[in-house]
Amino acid sequence: MPSRTTSGSSSSKGKLRRRAAVASRPAFPEDLDTDADENNSSFGPVHLDEPRAYTFKPNERVWIRNHDKWIAGRIFPSSVPKIRSSDNLVYWDVKYSDSYGHKLRRCFAPLLGDLKPDNARVRRLLREAHWIYPTPYSSGKMAC
Repeated sequence: MPSRTTSGSSSSKGKLRRRAAVASRPAFPEDLDTDADENNSSFGPVHLDEPRAYTFKPNERVWIRNHDKWIAGRIFPSSVPKIRSSDNLVYWDVKYSDSYGHKLRRCFAPLLGDLKPDNARVRRLLREAHWIYPTPYSSGKMAC
């Protein structure tokens, strides 16, 4: 009966190769996107009306909903969050310009869905809802 041991021949070395690990493919086309922040709903709103808790810094660019219109603004420079005793929500002072060019200041609450940070996800939602339009001549800067 032949022995099952090999004597170190070169033919047996070629057969003992290990398979390389194969990386799994994404299951859905959305997973192919390299920007994980855009695909992860924990990093930003899914809808414009979605209330979310945000922490802002003074002079940070934001989007506010005022009279059912979305307007660009900035957190007031000496702003600290305020909590109203009537509803226990955090409000932020925002300065913005109306359609006539008047500089205004008003408090908005992110948990009411009226105040959003100016980031790529929110701008994309505003473009999809036709509140802002990409133009070839704009530099992407806001008026405030």
